[in-house]
Amino acid sequence: MKHHHYLLLASSLLTCPLANAQTAPTSGTITYETMRRIDPSNIRINVNGQEIRPGGTLPDGRKFEVPETTEGVEKVEFGGQWAKADNGGRNQMRMFRGGPGGGFPGGGDRPGGDRPDGNNGGGERTPEQMRAMQQRMNRFRMPMEQATHTDLTTGKSFQLTTLNIDSTKKEYYQTEVTAARPADWKVTGKTKTILGYTCQRATCTIKEQPCSVWFTTDLPFTYSPAPNFTPDKGVVLFIESDDLMYRATKIDAGAVNEALLKPRADAKTVSADELRTIRQKAMATLRQQQSRDFPIRN
Repeated sequence: MKHHHYLLLASSLLTCPLANAQTAPTSGTITYETMRRIDPSNIRINVNGQEIRPGGTLPDGRKFEVPETTEGVEKVEFGGQWAKADNGGRNQMRMFRGGPGGGFPGGGDRPGGDRPDGNNGGGERTPEQMRAMQQRMNRFRMPMEQATHTDLTTGKSFQLTTLNIDSTKKEYYQTEVTAARPADWKVTGKTKTILGYTCQRATCTIKEQPCSVWFTTDLPFTYSPAPNFTPDKGVVLFIESDDLMYRATKIDAGAVNEALLKPRADAKTVSADELRTIRQKAMATLRQQQSRDFPIRN
């Protein structure tokens, strides 16, 4: 009798999944922590009509410095044929965050930075001035938003740029993302577990820097938050190099609105060069707004 019990137990272990096995979601959200190294040559601010680049001198005599890296959070929704990553500020310098000594250009918690006399932003403000400044901050909006839509059946990605013309008018531009995996991409035999999923390690080189990419084939689609590092099969959960980092911190299963994951049908298709010009104009508008609403005092 005991012998039959043992046979039944062994049979159940072979035919039933383990209790702690993870069910792969077919729709949901992946949250990534991100880090990118900033290229100072692409950064500039406009102060009272004067363009100042990193290392330049601000009107009050201080040096304009920028942080070495920018960090953020990127959420990717997936379901059906599409995945969508909201990355509106991922590639933009956040002028009000993270400069040496504080957040605004030149440091400090207010425009103008920390003054030698101990006053932020060129002097203490009255309650009326602080209320007026808060109103300007509330009106402040980034001139553009960005999202990347990936067709999970073809692997093609499309970047959608939304220009906020004013509070009621928007313009939409779309361009296909050109992606090419590094020539020295190699899948190694190393594995590790990330968020409960078994991941394989791939190595490659980017900008002469070694890069590790960890991806799992336990999820039922292929995707990478950075298209250049997409494996033949699997979802990338961790990219690590000196200049770039994506680390998945959470995978939430759940229903998503699949219609919103697709690119907009009314977006104008433009080339990468045309989109670059559109962005430059939008950032010029932003710099003018910063100069008007948050002047740096002498």
